[in-house]
Amino acid sequence: MRGAYREADAYAFPALRVAVCKNVSRMKTTRKLLVEREIREVEEGLRRAYVANDLPAYFNYFAADSTVMTPEGLVDHPSYLASWTNYVHCGNRVVSLEYSDMRVRVGPGENTAVASFGVRVQIQMADGGLTDERYLETDVWFRVASAWRLVHAQYVKRADSADRR
Repeated sequence: MRGAYREADAYAFPALRVAVCKNVSRMKTTRKLLVEREIREVEEGLRRAYVANDLPAYFNYFAADSTVMTPEGLVDHPSYLASWTNYVHCGNRVVSLEYSDMRVRVGPGENTAVASFGVRVQIQMADGGLTDERYLETDVWFRVASAWRLVHAQYVKRADSADRR
């Protein structure tokens, strides 16, 4: 009886291992898809706050030690906060911000994600002018205390970006 059990085990375990591996793989894929959906929702919330010119809501998405790479260079969170706050308080207003072709990559452990996409932004300037610019953007997100925080953003101006009208 003992020998028969071992012989059956030799056939059963490989099939069990395959079934378990497939199930684990499906679970990982499902978790990654859930994280991807969360990141898309967080990006949409960030976009809405930006278009509403709601500075507290916008900056609430950022980690306190975040960095931003703009066409002018790398800035830390306090510098970006001061610069953008001053820009908006001077009377400049975001009119629209559209995302296109967003791709989200989820890191191992599902606590990091990178979103890359095209951006078209229009800003009504304090002097009455309107900008219409296009960028390529990459956002790096970390899950911190169960909330997603933007830890790094990079904006690269596209060559086909329109000038100020």
